[in-house]
Amino acid sequence: MLLVRDFNQIHVVNALTQESALLTVCAEETMREIQDRYMEYNKHAKSYTWKKLSDETETFVKLNMAFTLEQNGIPDDDIEFEELQIDDNYYYPTLHVYFNDDLTYA
Repeated sequence: MLLVRDFNQIHVVNALTQESALLTVCAEETMREIQDRYMEYNKHAKSYTWKKLSDETETFVKLNMAFTLEQNGIPDDDIEFEELQIDDNYYYPTLHVYFNDDLTYA
């Protein structure tokens, strides 16, 4: 029997400080909602640009904050991992946050 979950874990890395956080997120959450919850780890989270590494271009691309992870091209690999009997903790999608230096404060 396949385990189907409606949430993912993501790894968020601050490019400025190299600090990281592992967040559990729902598949239905938009990046903006994830960003709001990331404020627990970084009070200036709204002053950051969120990016992912593109497989096609091997460059970092900006994420659309109104979209979900999947809409931003970050698939949920849980079903494939279950089929291949790969531990859920083996891999987490990594998102990078880049400080905008926009002079905001918490």
